[in-house]
Amino acid sequence: MGGVGKTELATQYAQQHEADYPGGICWLPARESNLANGIVQFFLLRMEQEVLKEFKEIRSELNLQKQVEWCWQHWEPSEGLVLVVLDDVTDLGSCREILPTVKRFHVLVTTRQRHLDSNVFELPLDVLSLKEAFELLTTLEGEGRMQQEPETAEELCKWLGCLPLGLELVGRYLKKDPDLSLAEMLERLEAQRLQDEALDPSEQQMQQTFSTAARGVRAAFELSWRELAPISQLVGQLLSLFKPTVIPWELVTFSSDTQLLNWANTDIKLAKQQLYSLYLIQRLEEREACYEIHHLIREFLQYKVAASEQANARKATFLLAIKAYYQKLAGEMLEQNLNEIEERLAEEFEQLEFSERWRHPREMDRLVDFDEITVTVDSVKIIKKSIIDNIDDEYSQFKYELSSEIVFTPDGSYLDLDMCYRDPDDGELVFLNTITEVGEQQTGIVTAKVDIAFDANDPLDANEVEVEFVELVDAPTEVKIEPVDIKMSFDFEE
Repeated sequence: MGGVGKTELATQYAQQHEADYPGGICWLPARESNLANGIVQFFLLRMEQEVLKEFKEIRSELNLQKQVEWCWQHWEPSEGLVLVVLDDVTDLGSCREILPTVKRFHVLVTTRQRHLDSNVFELPLDVLSLKEAFELLTTLEGEGRMQQEPETAEELCKWLGCLPLGLELVGRYLKKDPDLSLAEMLERLEAQRLQDEALDPSEQQMQQTFSTAARGVRAAFELSWRELAPISQLVGQLLSLFKPTVIPWELVTFSSDTQLLNWANTDIKLAKQQLYSLYLIQRLEEREACYEIHHLIREFLQYKVAASEQANARKATFLLAIKAYYQKLAGEMLEQNLNEIEERLAEEFEQLEFSERWRHPREMDRLVDFDEITVTVDSVKIIKKSIIDNIDDEYSQFKYELSSEIVFTPDGSYLDLDMCYRDPDDGELVFLNTITEVGEQQTGIVTAKVDIAFDANDPLDANEVEVEFVELVDAPTEVKIEPVDIKMSFDFEE
């Protein structure tokens, strides 16, 4: 990955261990140069006159590879360890035949590629911890603003993804403007993203420092971008639009399998290999086939989406694939939680307030209410599921409507007319007892609405998925309970 400090670490090593290499240190840029010719030119600049004279006499008789071999064989001083640094190697194959084979030469390679060769000891570099990033930016900005605005300082480090190059560029920019607050700097970055001049300085500005960083963040990422095959670039753009930081690779294969993007499986495998090899995606060790993208890499890939000539159409296609993937996950999650939802439906239904009224057999002008009608749910069966809407544009929340058939038994009580008297003071009837009446089993159709919300940072973590019972609608609130016939007749005394 660009910007993690590979060149700076190699420089620090060479400086601190200079005494360990009495034979000298040979530093060669390997990305956009002819290494063989670079080795010869380095040799011509530092060798003694007698050796140079001998070399010039035979040089015309040797091809370039033989010239390189001759230079290594006649390296001066003739004794002592020599450090050869190949900075930013893109293809080890182009370097293999011109590297020295004598043990006195130690070769240090910096590269953006993962697993360059099985015979090479690899020291992978990652971004800094938040604490390390805070300390580095504190040293770079030098005005005490980190201590004055500690919370904003942490947010700034997080926005930069603790990437050393981003921290260095922003720290250097803050150093030049002591009146610029961290809050203002963060607000600018959030608005202008990678195009802000703090992260995207000109080549001339970069040359006016002693920093080993030769490029801005966007330019550093651009070098890796150019190494990607076209299909890998497209897949990278797709992943940048996927909301969570945890990205299941199933998303890409699903998009291909459903022909939403019409990508061949072989192309998708190539894309994953290239993106992973160049550190543009990171594999999560604790999660099978899941990846994440560094915040600034994601910003860069989204910039590529926006800069495309087919930006709108491409983004629409990508988002359609993402929506279909999320909807598939939501449907699976709904099925997994149906038993729990049915239990919730039963609980909610039994808590509803039901009513039933019947006419007094002797006083036809008066209605008598059942008292505290309750129901007992005997069974719940979901008979229809339909998606109502996707709640947000990022496709992490869905609303479903469920139709359920509920079989229930009502239970209520009515006033016992055999056990009553009229109060002599106010003339009101006073009932001393009620009669419980259990109705016949009945069936009602209930409509419920359910939300399925995925954790924005991890859509595959089942523990983080919320299946929320939203509301119960279209539920019957009146039930039929036929009261017993009252055959007795009696008079009320005044």
